[in-house]
Amino acid sequence: MSKLVTEKPSRDSGSFRDPSAYVFRLEGRVLRAVTANAEKSLSHAISSGVLGKLNAAGLMIGAHKLSPSDKELAAYKGARGESFVALYEHPVLPFVSYPYEWCFSQLKDAAVAHLDLQIEAFKQGFVLSDASAYNMQFFEGRPIHIDVMSLWPYREGQHWDGYNQFCRQFLLPLLLEAWAGLAFQPMYRGSINGITFDDALAVLPRRKLFTSM
Repeated sequence: MSKLVTEKPSRDSGSFRDPSAYVFRLEGRVLRAVTANAEKSLSHAISSGVLGKLNAAGLMIGAHKLSPSDKELAAYKGARGESFVALYEHPVLPFVSYPYEWCFSQLKDAAVAHLDLQIEAFKQGFVLSDASAYNMQFFEGRPIHIDVMSLWPYREGQHWDGYNQFCRQFLLPLLLEAWAGLAFQPMYRGSINGITFDDALAVLPRRKLFTSM
């Protein structure tokens, strides 16, 4: 670490889904502790240059590897008691917002940025493992992806595992407001996984939906 730690790291309450890489906050800093498997994956994304290119394009947040002592690293424990082998630091966002708090244009901008990120990742031989809208944040007025662990090597012929999630968390909420005039935020707020196809089809004008496909 760059300085003596005077506080105990606190695991971010929003970091609980991935047991291989948790986000912690320490003295105003944002740190990501990773297990051996996650370290292999993240190191590959960094050494390949894909993370640097995506960060330079303003599409994904950066990650800087630190050199903590064994004692400092031992202070980091996952929600399930996981131990970690490496520590990375991310830039600090001024605030964190959630998709159900955004207006239509913000969700649309985040969706387009997510697709732009996926396209650029494909060009570099990588794919996003998911399509969670909660991985998008706004920094200096622009949407940016904050989960560097979502970058996985692409296998020839592989389909995009995040397509269904992209529809539920980006496409369907946008269609509800654009085509049915229904604000997506209340429905979105009640479901962290996004809007289901069944719920969307119960509201969307089917004639317009299917004639547009």
